[in-house]
Amino acid sequence: MVEGPAFGTVVGYDLAGAGWEVLRVVRCRGAAQPAATGRAGSRARPRDYSPGNRGRHHGRRFDVANPKHLASRLRKLHRLEREKHRRMSCSSNRTKTRHKVAILHGKVARARRDYQHKQALASVRDNQAVYVEDLNIIGMVRNHRLARAIHDAGWSQFVRLIEEKAEYHGRTVLKVSRWLPSSKTCSGCGHVADAMPLRIREWACLACGEAHDRDHNAARNILAAGRAERGNACGALVRPSTEEARGDETGSSQTWRPGGNPRPRQRARQVLLA
Repeated sequence: MVEGPAFGTVVGYDLAGAGWEVLRVVRCRGAAQPAATGRAGSRARPRDYSPGNRGRHHGRRFDVANPKHLASRLRKLHRLEREKHRRMSCSSNRTKTRHKVAILHGKVARARRDYQHKQALASVRDNQAVYVEDLNIIGMVRNHRLARAIHDAGWSQFVRLIEEKAEYHGRTVLKVSRWLPSSKTCSGCGHVADAMPLRIREWACLACGEAHDRDHNAARNILAAGRAERGNACGALVRPSTEEARGDETGSSQTWRPGGNPRPRQRARQVLLA
């Protein structure tokens, strides 16, 4: 039960079958968790949410399974859709069947959301930093063969929940560039393979001969890239800090002075005299 000053209460009825809902808006402070030493690199794929590396398993691989909530109810959903299309348009029986379809979709969405909340909280509690891929989900679902599996996994919602819970519990979430060749880069020696089709799930590096699992190797590369982005061995940030551009820098606008900005020749003469 979340305690805090209430700012409003909303009462509504969910047409998808959840019944009456009462939403109470409260303000609560973040609950910082004890510092954790684990760091996890997450790799998304249709059958699993995030095959990761390190974390609570201390350097070993751990998989967050995808229950496939939509696929498990797809047969019943198809039956209800056929039943709905057999009903006469604008009839009460069609309305009842349409309501059954909405209830089933609501159950799928709530089950997926509940599972993602639990797994996101477990990842945030067990790891001080979580590194994920910045995937182009909109472009990936254009593949009609993988669109249903990607939507069923709900990667975007899962990453969003991880970010929200990390901010609440004082953890760090960093997105690694989508252009990182994590799948075809050897995590042992850094050799990059020429091509890596999706049908290849296990491969051996031509440089060092180490055998890799495709997803586990990608998770290790994401972990290494995320740690390099966050800080170097001395603990300092790799990327330069954001500062205001100075007027004398190349390509930046000049700052206005009360006496006016000197002309180029006059400015060069002043530099030589100085």
